[in-house]
Amino acid sequence: MELRVSALEKASQEIREKLVRVETKLEGIEKTMATKAEIAAVGTMIAELKTSVAEGMVVQTRWLIGACMALAGLAFTAAKYLH
Repeated sequence: MELRVSALEKASQEIREKLVRVETKLEGIEKTMATKAEIAAVGTMIAELKTSVAEGMVVQTRWLIGACMALAGLAFTAAKYLH
């Protein structure tokens, strides 16, 4: 019985040492973890970026359509006078 108790005491000491290491690692992780507010801020930034990209695509599409119409007008005008 005493052998079993001494084995349990030894195992208990090893478990305590491992627990201290785990707690130390968790303290380090907690320092670098993001808070809910920081995660919400990142979500807001992503939404703003999505809006900005969409607006950029609209502007680019308008310029492309305008340029195509201008080139088509020039082509038809040139064809009218050259033919």
